Amino acid sequence: LPDGLCIVRALGGGRYEFVNLTEVNQEQFSSEDTGAAIKADEGRRSILAVDDKEWEAAKFTCGQAVRSADKSIFRIRKLPLELRYLIYEFAMVAYKPLHHTSGTSSPTLGLALMQTCKEMLEEAKPFFYKNSFRIDSVDRVIPDHFVAIRENLREVTFQWHGFSRRDGNAIKFFHSCPNLKILNLVVTQWGSTDANHYRRQRHHQDVVAIKKFSRCVGFDEIVGLKGLDKVRVLDSGHSTFTVAERKALRDFLTPILTTPKYIPPPV
Repeated sequence: LPDGLCIVRALGGGRYEFVNLTEVNQEQFSSEDTGAAIKADEGRRSILAVDDKEWEAAKFTCGQAVRSADKSIFRIRKLPLELRYLIYEFAMVAYKPLHHTSGTSSPTLGLALMQTCKEMLEEAKPFFYKNSFRIDSVDRVIPDHFVAIRENLREVTFQWHGFSRRDGNAIKFFHSCPNLKILNLVVTQWGSTDANHYRRQRHHQDVVAIKKFSRCVGFDEIVGLKGLDKVRVLDSGHSTFTVAERKALRDFLTPILTTPKYIPPPV
C-alpha cells in the first residue's frame, strides 16, 4: 500500500479499491461538476449526511490516525505485558502513603492509566493497591469508595490516637479487609496511659515492656488483627515514646498479628 492517508471504496463482489488522497487531483475532486453529481444522487448525499457529532468523531479518528503515523501517539497496549507491568509499577506506586480523602496527596501518580479502557483498568488496578493507604478514621456507615479499598487493601498506615470512636471504627474496618498484609502503626502523643480518654483494656495487661501502650484505647482491637505479614511501629514526630519503646511494641505485636486468620470449615 502507498504511504499517506487513504480511503477505501467498495467495488462489489468482495473487491475494494484503496485511493491515496495525496494522489487525487484536488481541483477535480472539489469541482462544481463533482458537487452536482453528488447532489443529484441520493445515495452519494446520504454518505455525506452526517451530524455534527459524527463529523467531530470522524475528525478525531482521522487526527489519531495522522498522529499515530508520525509517532506522536504512544500505543501502550502494543507493548509486551511485562513492559506494561513495569510502567504501571513506576506510574502507580507512590513513595508516601495515600490519604483516602484527598485527591491531591500524590499528584505525580499516573491514575489516568486506569481511565483509558477496561482492560488497562484491570491490569493497572493491582499496582495501584500496592500503595500504602493512610486511614485514620472510618464512618460507621462505610462510604462507597471504601468498599473497593476494603476488598483490595494490602498496606495501611494508621495513626493511633487513642480516641474510642475514631480509632475503633478504623480498626474494625481493618479487621474486615481480607487481603491486608502490612500495618504501619503510627504512635502519637495521645497514645499513652496519661491521656484523658483512658478506657480500660483487657488483653496483655501484665506485659511490662509495653505497659505504656497496652492501656491505651484501641489496644485490644489492634491485637485482635490476624493474618498480617509485617508490622511496623512508627513515630508521628510529636510523641514522647523512645525508639526502644517502639521496638518493644513492634516485637510484641509481630508474632500476634502475623498469626494466620482462623477460617471456619465449610458447612
